[in-house]
Amino acid sequence: MAFPVLLFVLLFPLVHGFTPRITAVVTGGNRGLGLAISDLLAEVGYHVILTARNAEEGQARVADIQRRHGQNRCEFMALDVSEPKSIKAFVDQMKRNEEMRGGVPHVLINNAGICVRDEDAAAAVEGSGGREGVYRSVFDINTWAPVALMEACLPGMCKHGFGCIVNISSGDGELAYLHSEVAKRLKRVRSLAELKQFSDWVAQMQQEGPWPRGEGLAPVSWPAYSFSKAVLNAATRLLQSRVDALVSKDMKVRAHQPRIVAICPGDVNTAMCDEHAAHDALSPEQAALDVVWAVLHSKECHGGYFYRARRAIPW
Repeated sequence: MAFPVLLFVLLFPLVHGFTPRITAVVTGGNRGLGLAISDLLAEVGYHVILTARNAEEGQARVADIQRRHGQNRCEFMALDVSEPKSIKAFVDQMKRNEEMRGGVPHVLINNAGICVRDEDAAAAVEGSGGREGVYRSVFDINTWAPVALMEACLPGMCKHGFGCIVNISSGDGELAYLHSEVAKRLKRVRSLAELKQFSDWVAQMQQEGPWPRGEGLAPVSWPAYSFSKAVLNAATRLLQSRVDALVSKDMKVRAHQPRIVAICPGDVNTAMCDEHAAHDALSPEQAALDVVWAVLHSKECHGGYFYRARRAIPW
């Protein structure tokens, strides 16, 4: 019982007075870290829109959260981040939601993701498009789906002067772990269009063969995942810069401007965790504390930064 009591003591002063319709969207909320984040946000007072591609599983998890925290604390919306049509349908559904100010949530947690452990085996599957196709699929889910959701939400957030977006990233996406040429070029990227063009080039390079000097894209067994998270970090920085530029022209928004942050939750004991790291990994409930901390602590967690264990870390 100590953990819930401690959580209440830490968070109650921050959420006292919250209304049920301060809304948070969590992608991939039906299991693992996404489910733990959804449950914790509902506990501290948010109305959580839990999304998943599996409707039956998502609705079951929503029912669990409602039993614990109340009927008005959670609802389900279908979202398959691998499908652009599903993303568009989800955004359109939000815009029609009369209880959501400006058709956007107060909080967006881009949690849904994929890690391909054996890229060669995945590339050998018929219809995969080879290694380039595998890389593009990973980028689409881990990077470009979050970007699409951010671009859909940010205009409304900026207009109404609220918002926090948390992108669940990974330490594997730190520039220090990437091929030196890739890290240098990522530092120089100045627009999302340039970022997309660069990620397409990297995918093509995987198809063509070994990198210069025999180096790999990243020193892990899942370089596509590593690079996709590095690009997500870069998108976080670029979109926060766009918000800052917009806000600098509008004094009304400045006091409550949207924040976009990337969070490395550390090794979390979920289906995506490497089996060698699972023994020492955090539970989803433990990792969710840092994600919700980022949402609630705007003075300590600044937009455009990459955090682990509540400290800013290098990109």
